Amino acid sequence: MRVDTSKVRYDLGGLPPDLLDYNDNISRFYEYQKQMLSLDSDSRRIRDFLWSLEGRAWYAAFGAWSLGRRDIAREWALKNMEVVEEIFFGEWQDRVGSGNYGKELPNREYWRRVQAWKSYIEHALLWGSVLGQWDRLAKITAYLPDDIGADIDQSDENRCWLLLLAGVVSGRNYHELGGFSQCVLNGKKVRERLLFWTLDAILEQASEQASDYLNDYTKRYFKVEYPRHDISTKIALDASVLVHWAEYSDVELQVPDKLEPHIVRLSPESAAA
Repeated sequence: MRVDTSKVRYDLGGLPPDLLDYNDNISRFYEYQKQMLSLDSDSRRIRDFLWSLEGRAWYAAFGAWSLGRRDIAREWALKNMEVVEEIFFGEWQDRVGSGNYGKELPNREYWRRVQAWKSYIEHALLWGSVLGQWDRLAKITAYLPDDIGADIDQSDENRCWLLLLAGVVSGRNYHELGGFSQCVLNGKKVRERLLFWTLDAILEQASEQASDYLNDYTKRYFKVEYPRHDISTKIALDASVLVHWAEYSDVELQVPDKLEPHIVRLSPESAAA
């Protein structure tokens, strides 16, 4: 597929356009799915294929959105959520052996504790909020136990931020999540602190204050995150979730003009793809 970047609403920053080739990711998704379905039902490789399927669905949705193909982005955003649900709740956990080398009996709690979770929750939060599937997202975010460990290369502040956001979306009492709030506030990560302040103001129905914090986050985003040589930083992932949460909560959040192209939307009336 020849990628026409004329509709991309952000600067690729020197990254190759073929990173947005959603057709390639869709093709690979079905290749991996076919291979997975050919495995024995208790094969540990099922887990590995599910991880690959999630990544391909994520990049298919992301690439389609970036190129203005709202219809395809919606389809693969839903597919991404389906795969995340399969990773977290799928019957494969009742068949695949747990422990080192799969020598122990199948154990859902084992998989809940040891498998990666950060990117799956981030992706589900994004697409679930974009699609307005809050009930479905509440179930997905409730999967995480409070004491789940940090994912690979994840700061404790980011772990606490995602568990806090997941707790809010899953409908938990905000005061029960105070430990995560303090973790973010007492930590050194400015990014997570600005996101927390924005969320906290939204929950307090403080529209003007939430908008001010989002503006502060925007300044940091363009100074630190966006310039990174990584396609995933070309969208304001967490900020997109907060924008949709504010809309869901009937809080008027002013999105800075500079940030708007990096907020993921799929609604026909929006300016974004």
